Amino acid sequence: MPSAPSEDQQATLTRFKGLQGTEFDKAYADAMVKDHKSTIELFEKEAAKGDDGPIKTFASTTLPTLKHHLQMAEDLQKQTK
Repeated sequence: MPSAPSEDQQATLTRFKGLQGTEFDKAYADAMVKDHKSTIELFEKEAAKGDDGPIKTFASTTLPTLKHHLQMAEDLQKQTK
């Protein structure tokens, strides 16, 4: 496990710290949609082609929750436009 945020994560955090109100809300919603899409892609890849049985199962069983969270993030993103 990483002991600190990646450069990209730190840049996002720094950007968020400079935002307030609706600007923050929009940036946060956009980030959540982007991150959920990339996470779903990784989990779909693992669920389809993973070699480790328990991890493959975890990816498969977690995908519906991630997709539901993506839908919620997309709904939030629509509200912040």
